[in-house]
Amino acid sequence: RDEVGYKIPHLSQGLLRDEEAITFTANQYFGGGLLGSTEAMDKIEDDRLYLLKHVMPIVPTKVKPLDMMSGERFISAVDVYVEKGWHTVCFVNWTDKPQKIQFTLDETYVPEGKTAVTATFFGKKIQKGMTAGDCVDVGILLPHSTEILKIAPADVPQIIKSDCHFSMGGEVDIVMENNAWILKANNPYPMDMHYTIAMPDGREAAVTVPAGAEVAVIVNDV
Repeated sequence: RDEVGYKIPHLSQGLLRDEEAITFTANQYFGGGLLGSTEAMDKIEDDRLYLLKHVMPIVPTKVKPLDMMSGERFISAVDVYVEKGWHTVCFVNWTDKPQKIQFTLDETYVPEGKTAVTATFFGKKIQKGMTAGDCVDVGILLPHSTEILKIAPADVPQIIKSDCHFSMGGEVDIVMENNAWILKANNPYPMDMHYTIAMPDGREAAVTVPAGAEVAVIVNDV
């Protein structure tokens, strides 16, 4: 672990600051689910090892770089469409200076006549009632850090805060049963998982899934 940051062109979790380790993990999220490590898995510190909770299980996605032809050396914005029905846009600041990130929604993300909810994974910024043409203030990215923006239809329940998978909900199911919305989740990790769910009627529900537990929780009666 290096509190200063890597000084050589060698991508190793043992040489990364915390935000750089997150960026390393995010690359595996928008890299299509190919997981890897330059460290011996039986020697990695637990807080780094369990960054795997952000990318496992593998969630079906379609990945599209947004700035591949910008002329920069590294791609810094990637649209990861989660096949359950929403987008996550991953932003990476590869520079050595903080960057302010804003993102304008178009009809790729919010169809005409529809509204969306947006949520940032780390900054916990929530905006509701968003329409095509609106600009999302993603926040300030520190050098070598990552932020993930979820853009999702507002007419069904959506996870808007999570400390789990970078897809912000791809690892769980929210289903209608007996006139109630039910969150179904399986937590294989040795720490609790926390979710906040935005309901179509504007209410929000908070759910904790205990370590090692499989649950089915009513989040909102209809």
